[in-house]
Amino acid sequence: MPSKVLFERFRVSGPLLMKLLRLSYIYQMQAAQHAACNAVHAALPRVARWLLTTADLTPGERIPLTQEQLAGLLGAQRTTVNEAANQLRDRGAISYSRGVVRILDRGLLERMACECYAMERGRIEAAGVMPEARPEG
Repeated sequence: MPSKVLFERFRVSGPLLMKLLRLSYIYQMQAAQHAACNAVHAALPRVARWLLTTADLTPGERIPLTQEQLAGLLGAQRTTVNEAANQLRDRGAISYSRGVVRILDRGLLERMACECYAMERGRIEAAGVMPEARPEG
């Protein structure tokens, strides 16, 4: 959408502007939360949190992602992410093969995630800006 059209819609639609401001706030809070999370939490709960956050935005329980990509996103070594993913797999929370992670037991994954996921999810729901999952395909 051209910026001129967007600014015109802001002018005539206060609710649109408020929703975008809330969404901007959520993104800023997520960035701060993720930085703090990466600094203080162990790899396994961080991997679980990241998978849950991503699953909230994707259709189904299939996440196209390599361990190398996840390591880069978490600022961790690939071997560290591999160990965490193996633990999640061995406990039955996920399966993974050739760059695809599948969530098998979301409840278990939520229990294994750090508290950052629940805090982040709560802020998003309270702000009323929960993004819809992207269409599959």
